[in-house]
Amino acid sequence: MVLVLGRPGSGCTTFLRTIANEKLAPLQITGARHYSGFAGSSFAKAFPGETSFCAAGDLHIPSLTVQQTLRFAMDLINPHSSNNMKKEIISSLLDIFKLGHAQDTLVGDANVRGLSGGERRRVSLAESLIARAMVICLDNPTLGLDAGSAARFIRALRITTRTYESSAFVSLYQASDILYDCFDKVLLMEAGHQLYFGSAQDATSFFEVQGFQRVPGQSKADFLTACIDPRHRHVSESEHTARLRHSFLASQHNISLQERLNAALQPINLSTERQQLERFTRNGPTSVWKPRFTQKASFWIQVTALAKRHWLLKAQQRFNVAFKNFTALVVALLLGSTYWQLPQTSSGAFTRGGVVFTSLLFTSFTAFVELPVTILGRSVLYKQRSLQFYRASALPLGQLLVDVPMAAAENLLFTVVVYFMAGLERSVEAFFTFYLFIVLGQTCMTVFFRTLGSLSRSLDIALRLAGIIIMLMILSSGYMVPYKDQRPWLSWFYWLNPIRYAFSGMMINEFKVMTMVCQGSQIIPNGPGYTLLENKACTLAGSIPGTAEIPGMAYLKLTFGFRRGDLWISVCILIIFVLGSLLANFIINEFISFETSKGHDRMSKGKRKVKTEDRESAVGAVHAVAKPKSEESITWERINYTVALKKGTSKQILHDISGHCRPGKLLALMGPSGAGKSTLLDVLAQRKNKGVIQGQIKISGIPIESQMQAKIGYCEQLDILDPYQTVREALTFSAMLRSSSHTSEDGESSHIENIMELLGLQDVADFLIGLAPSGLSVEMRKRLSIGIELVAKPDLLFLDEPTSGLDSQSAMNILHFLRTLADTGQAIICTIHQPSSALYQQFDDLLLLHHGRTVFRGPAPDAADYFAWAGFPPPSDANIAEFMMQTLTSDGERAQTPEEWQKLWKGYSTVKQNHPHTGLSNMNIESQDPVKQPSSSRYQISFLFQLRIVTRRTFLSSFRQPGYNGTRLFNHIMIALLTGLAYLNIGDSYADIQYRIFVIFQITVLPALILAQVEPRFEAARVLFFKEDSARMYSKAVFVTSMVLSEIPISIICASLFFVVLYFPVNFSRNPSAAGYQFLIIYLTEQFSVVLGQAIAALTPSSYTASLMTPFLLIVFSLFCGVTIPPPNIPPFWKWLYHLNPLTYLVGGMIETELHDRPVRCAQSELSIFEPPSGQTCWEYASYWLKESKGYLSNPNATFACSYCPFSRVEDFAAQFDLLWAHRWRDLGILATFVFSTLVILFISAT
Repeated sequence: MVLVLGRPGSGCTTFLRTIANEKLAPLQITGARHYSGFAGSSFAKAFPGETSFCAAGDLHIPSLTVQQTLRFAMDLINPHSSNNMKKEIISSLLDIFKLGHAQDTLVGDANVRGLSGGERRRVSLAESLIARAMVICLDNPTLGLDAGSAARFIRALRITTRTYESSAFVSLYQASDILYDCFDKVLLMEAGHQLYFGSAQDATSFFEVQGFQRVPGQSKADFLTACIDPRHRHVSESEHTARLRHSFLASQHNISLQERLNAALQPINLSTERQQLERFTRNGPTSVWKPRFTQKASFWIQVTALAKRHWLLKAQQRFNVAFKNFTALVVALLLGSTYWQLPQTSSGAFTRGGVVFTSLLFTSFTAFVELPVTILGRSVLYKQRSLQFYRASALPLGQLLVDVPMAAAENLLFTVVVYFMAGLERSVEAFFTFYLFIVLGQTCMTVFFRTLGSLSRSLDIALRLAGIIIMLMILSSGYMVPYKDQRPWLSWFYWLNPIRYAFSGMMINEFKVMTMVCQGSQIIPNGPGYTLLENKACTLAGSIPGTAEIPGMAYLKLTFGFRRGDLWISVCILIIFVLGSLLANFIINEFISFETSKGHDRMSKGKRKVKTEDRESAVGAVHAVAKPKSEESITWERINYTVALKKGTSKQILHDISGHCRPGKLLALMGPSGAGKSTLLDVLAQRKNKGVIQGQIKISGIPIESQMQAKIGYCEQLDILDPYQTVREALTFSAMLRSSSHTSEDGESSHIENIMELLGLQDVADFLIGLAPSGLSVEMRKRLSIGIELVAKPDLLFLDEPTSGLDSQSAMNILHFLRTLADTGQAIICTIHQPSSALYQQFDDLLLLHHGRTVFRGPAPDAADYFAWAGFPPPSDANIAEFMMQTLTSDGERAQTPEEWQKLWKGYSTVKQNHPHTGLSNMNIESQDPVKQPSSSRYQISFLFQLRIVTRRTFLSSFRQPGYNGTRLFNHIMIALLTGLAYLNIGDSYADIQYRIFVIFQITVLPALILAQVEPRFEAARVLFFKEDSARMYSKAVFVTSMVLSEIPISIICASLFFVVLYFPVNFSRNPSAAGYQFLIIYLTEQFSVVLGQAIAALTPSSYTASLMTPFLLIVFSLFCGVTIPPPNIPPFWKWLYHLNPLTYLVGGMIETELHDRPVRCAQSELSIFEPPSGQTCWEYASYWLKESKGYLSNPNATFACSYCPFSRVEDFAAQFDLLWAHRWRDLGILATFVFSTLVILFISAT
């Protein structure tokens, strides 16, 4: 076992990934790596899965339980073991990591309630032990673990390496001597350079010989990392990294190492090792290697395991599945009732196409949710691929095996409802063919969106590509623009479009045996005196003059170009499309990776100056930023916290917890993982909005109220920061919103500069915080989080795991700072997991918890005496913090339950409470502080000032998001460009009237594009707001207002570009007033879409749920806007949806404006031909009918083949749908009203 030491940014993670044989694009690796004689690339091919890398982050599927997560790993690593054997191994791991109580709990994450952070970390470690590779590399595996859990894991790893003769490379940022002594060798790194490699036992003596001095009580690992940290070197003379490296290279220790390496790398030795390994794996029945290699899961076993997991995910996401099926049923009922029992007449031809096309689009594009899911789930894929659980190419096939039956089950009810309510072709064959196309269409789009997600580097890129492709699929489907009328520069996509093949197949299936009867106004001429059928004609394409019957296939051939033989060809092409997309997904997953070498410890760009201030200067700096001596203290008595579980049960998390923290004291809140430390902090800070809290919490003797939360600074364990702010801007933002309105800006600026100097943030003051792992380092983020609380000058400061993820020297920096701050009179409560002896000595008091129960409460130095009294005396040289964690989590014969520990504590406190010298008398909860009245205001500053500050930040963050703004602009321009090219230079023919309406209908696509971006952005902003709202920075109304205002500039730009790119190429009206009206209504639609997306995000718990709700709304909007179903054909009981649809007024207003005063000139192919009676001209025969008709005859004096155009003025066409020029300003006003009312809904739902 090799321990890799170094500060964050030293290159430890990159080194581990290199040793794990991973590709580190775009970095290039030079030098030699040999595994038992094999070069790196050769070893990876010969023995796949025998090198693995486990990253520092806990990446899991949150909706799986602990048991399911570990069983999945076991099924892939030991596929041929019996179920009993797998259960025994999992049971052992659960015992080792103390996860038995949580085996049926969801793993969870920041959005899904599940395990605690420490428990989630233990699941990651259990996975790494299951992987059991020949060479395993672990990046800071003890992050977030208590000392006992960390020691158990490292010891288990030690046993594993010895048992299976494997190697482990482990980086640790905070390693106690107990952990250190488990390792054979140590590698010390700084700035990518090797400063030491050799025996772990010789490392400290090597640096002592170099002149470094070890501080008493300092652990070995802390001493080694201190040697490379200028702020903590205790050295007789100045040393630098370069000089230290040269000292190591010139040392006898390194000379001996190089001699051994050179001997090992000799070709003959490499060949011998390689042959020995090959012989063991091939012929060695007792070798540990042979079963390891032969038991690796085959590709089909991997596919089966992934299919089982995908099924579990579907089964456990009950709400999402139920919501999806519910919305599908509602849409089916809407479609079926709207297209109720369509007649087999000429009037039902267009509407049959409408119900087929709408059903296909809805079911197919519900698969769009797979696009963000694929991209967001990529991190788990990369992690499990690094652990060699499965080939990445097995994932899409495993998912597809579940998707097909799921699609069949989910769409069956939808198909039955739509098919029979709409009265489509009544035959068993036709029904199941329709059902087949629905399932195939959804499967095609599911695989396609997953492939697109795999191919896209980011969600922004994926959304851009998806917007273009979806629009091309709709435009080239053949429904709105038949192939014969499509422009040549877009018609090529017609042959690549799966929606087109599904639509053509469904239409052929519906019309292949149908014969329609021409009725009503579609048979001409009509009315009194026109009774002879041989002198009439039907206006529907495919009709024959003198007959009233239209063969269905004749209609399809003339209108869409579909032929009967295309039906099963379309089925085959759709299957080929599924297989082709699947193959593309295989190749992409196998050979393309967007994982980079950034790692989890990437530092900010640029160089920082390292300050070596002494203790006195640090104290002076703290006094410069501290408030006058605080008199605020916090006390809590008999705190109980209970949360509700499923099936009406509940779980108590905290049990009768009491304590206090006085000014000038630094209180450590400690306990094993899952002890309830973070929960107690949340309860004390009034951050819990679920569950039942009992007990009393007082600040300076006054029961805590919401107004008092401004007195508390709370630095959470997760550093939730705005990635698009600079460090200085983040501190200024907090200071301006949380300081008194009477504070001058100059005073605040000076205070902020002092905070940055104190925390060592001056050199990164103007750096963007960034999204992890880029941007600021972990340590700098933690420092910034503390600074954001300090600039508010809180009376009480809470910190949850402030040293988590930091190396030992950075952790010491933070604790020194907190100690100095406490000395100025600040009351500080701090949770901590693995404090070294030096860190523990910084605390005044200790509250020790175990499973939500008090184990010890009192002065921190007295903890050793308490454990000795309880019968667990610590060794004289032990780290008391580490000893306590190991004692509480021990499995020995004397192990105590949490209830027994609580009982012991109560007995001890009863015995000692009358002895003042024990310190326990100071732990009473009655405050002696003077009573103060809380502020009557919830916030420190006025609403308008909040709005100005928050809106300025929101605008700035929006401006700095090139992905978000760029994608919106790109989508608007491309959709407008594609639509403009598809309908370039529309004329005045009868078909062109329809095309003008379809262009306007294309604008209804805008809400879909905007909602896909606005919803996740609002959710991300809401996460940050929840944190800042808990600190009483600004109100919910301010948050919503700023989000709405920040979208206005980009909405204006997008609407302007969309209008210009679309309006003029399609040859819309050049009248300035008409163009101005059209721009205004497009902008209102843009703004409505933004507000609607924000309202949906505010009403739903996650963007995934919002994405399930979005298709339902959009299908209702497009269905009842008056285009897919003409208003006269909408059933009376759904008329209210037509009138309550905002897109009705978009479409109506634009049609009324565009068709005003526009003539119609029918093309020859659009004229309906009928024969007049013998001896009469066309005019003589049809004159009476023409007086009532809106159309005209193109050849009134002809005596045969009378040619009739249905309309002479476009306004007459619009008038039949009650679309009148006089209504256009009414429609604009109603759309504006929808914007305002949706804004009201947003404010109500968000506040």
